[in-house]
Amino acid sequence: MKQKLEMDDLRVGMYITILQGATTTGMNGDPCERREHRKHKGRVLEIIAIKFPYIAVNVYHFRGDSEKEVFDFREVEFMELSHEYVSQLCPDLEINNSFWEEVEGDSLKEADATIEEAFNNTNTK
Repeated sequence: MKQKLEMDDLRVGMYITILQGATTTGMNGDPCERREHRKHKGRVLEIIAIKFPYIAVNVYHFRGDSEKEVFDFREVEFMELSHEYVSQLCPDLEINNSFWEEVEGDSLKEADATIEEAFNNTNTK
């Protein structure tokens, strides 16, 4: 699982969290006064829509409710969450497993075989 997600890694239905929040500088613009917004770091976010550079998500709270939020991909770094992490933090959440099933399906095994074949073909020339 990748630590920092790139733009083309994101998919609707994916569970992510904030790795590095947006930062602001102090009133005088002094870089020593930079502050990171930490409000949603570690929280379970489910992507519901993407229109780059914006990402709309459901932010799930520990008490079971959620809210919608929009992030600017240029200002925030995201990381993917595992099924175990999501189920532990939000045990009452009806988890959308289709995203993990797609990732763990045969498509990745086929891709690995194709890559292996590509390396084998380059070594024989």
